[in-house]
Amino acid sequence: MPFRIKHGLRWSSPDIKAVIPAQSMRGAGECVPLGTPVDPLHRVPCPTPEDFMRHAVVLGSTGSGKSNTASYLARELSRYASVVIIDWYGEHVDEGDVIIDPAAGDPVPMPADKVSILELLEEVLDLSPPQSYVLMKVLRDGIGLEQLVKEVEYLTPEGRWENESRLALIRRLSPLAYSNIRSVTGDWANTALGNGLVSVLDLSRIHPLSSRRLVALSMLRYLETAASPRRKVFVIVEEAQNLVKANGLIARQVAEVRKKGLGIVLVTQSPSKLGEDILLNINVRIMHSLRSWADIEVMARSSALGSEAYRVLPKLRVGEALVEYHTLPHPLLVRFPRVLKLGEGGEHGLDDTRIREPVDAKEAFPLPGKHH
Repeated sequence: MPFRIKHGLRWSSPDIKAVIPAQSMRGAGECVPLGTPVDPLHRVPCPTPEDFMRHAVVLGSTGSGKSNTASYLARELSRYASVVIIDWYGEHVDEGDVIIDPAAGDPVPMPADKVSILELLEEVLDLSPPQSYVLMKVLRDGIGLEQLVKEVEYLTPEGRWENESRLALIRRLSPLAYSNIRSVTGDWANTALGNGLVSVLDLSRIHPLSSRRLVALSMLRYLETAASPRRKVFVIVEEAQNLVKANGLIARQVAEVRKKGLGIVLVTQSPSKLGEDILLNINVRIMHSLRSWADIEVMARSSALGSEAYRVLPKLRVGEALVEYHTLPHPLLVRFPRVLKLGEGGEHGLDDTRIREPVDAKEAFPLPGKHH
């Protein structure tokens, strides 16, 4: 067994439900409760798992509680399907049932066909058209990265331009080929995708960053093929701004893969880097405190907050978030319970020292005449 399997770490449902008024839920097993409303007169927002199959985003500046919310969602969503966390900084390792550590030799699923490999490397390495052409000449199904570098080195160039492209391609490929990644092609480990399990892909010890991006995008591509309407998978992508590219894999998946049984939860401190097209294609939005003017401006245009975003989003306290999804009449202010363990020195803990006074729920969102 190549992966580390842990037992006894699952948070019990009673522990979670202890902070959620039972009368506010749609019904046991039918929805994903999103924290507790700051205003007790409101009901707990409770989108269905199918709402999350239409994708979700968790936004927030550093220290606002977004990673804590991601951990909370992982456990709630695991009641309905398998969950994979793509963990950029290793924040969720203690919360996983299955730990996949490529830096320790655990294999990662790489595409086997040359077309998929080409598309993946073009996105990871930002290849120019001449570099992609040289790469295409040496690619073959099932080729490994180290062998691929050798094939490019042995290629006899047809002209000066091709030789320049070949040398530039070798410089880009070499760090990937000689990093500590062990890949497998074809079918991967079913253990990591068991129903009710939270699997954590720990990227924190992979270097260089291009190798980290390659592993993350390879996992996303694999999950797209492994998921199905009968075998649903939720994938939580931490630090999503490091992986999103216009017309790239994640942008296409957000637009297309709901029908294939893959629900994507993007976690980021910078929604402006995701782009409005992706944000508009996402159903569930969980918005923690944002302090960047550019990020707040994007949310003002792409969410139901409108101009209220400028006044409300900078004032949210740690753990508080505005929640919206298509069946909720208006954004609702909630607080998520603390579930993520503190890292050494508290660097990944919840820290409200740089966040201003809390927003008043009644002031920000006047209660409608009839409570929902």
